[in-house]
Amino acid sequence: MGIENLAIGGVSLIFLIVGIVETAKRWGVTGKGSEVLAFAVAFILVGLASALQEGMIPEVALPWIVLVVTALAAGLTATGYYDLLKKLVEQLKK
Repeated sequence: MGIENLAIGGVSLIFLIVGIVETAKRWGVTGKGSEVLAFAVAFILVGLASALQEGMIPEVALPWIVLVVTALAAGLTATGYYDLLKKLVEQLKK
């Protein structure tokens, strides 16, 4: 599996992993905790993508896996936009 194939349901796993770890950092995860989290999330998501690609997971599960990954990506995106807009509003008030 090449790096260009690291996606589930069109969601890039690299960006998803970074988003999860950065959100966890904002929630208080620091130091080695963020490194362990990054490793664990990458291990699970890349393993899942590989298993999907190799046909090791039943087809019936695919829509549910895509739903969870897509919803997670949307939630992380919404959180990032919220933080960005909050900072913008604060800057405009000055």
